[in-house]
Amino acid sequence: NNKSGLLGLSGISPDMRDVRESDSKRAKLARKIFINRIIRYVGAYIAEMGGVDAIIFTAGIGEHDTGVRKAVLDAFAYMSVVVDNEANESVSEGLITKTDSKVAGMVIPTNEELMIERDVVRLTNID
Repeated sequence: NNKSGLLGLSGISPDMRDVRESDSKRAKLARKIFINRIIRYVGAYIAEMGGVDAIIFTAGIGEHDTGVRKAVLDAFAYMSVVVDNEANESVSEGLITKTDSKVAGMVIPTNEELMIERDVVRLTNID
């Protein structure tokens, strides 16, 4: 199906950058649902692991969408996660929570193409 996900919800685009720039109700709803799903998955994994030391953001949206990062980290304020708004808005790599935050929030850039290449090599046993 090529009209599902962000495109299906927003009616605009499958690209979060386009959805973020739109003021339409559908785009706002798509973004809210997207963020809520991240929070649900992260929360489930935190429960499964019995807590975490850090929440890491990486790849396209994780590295570049400060609003998504803030919304996700704010959802874990009950765990004493404290967002450093200035760092979140300016950091391209590193800590984006206050130093007294009980759980660190961090941005760690990735090379997605290299990761895909490594997975292909690993899965196909090519050396």
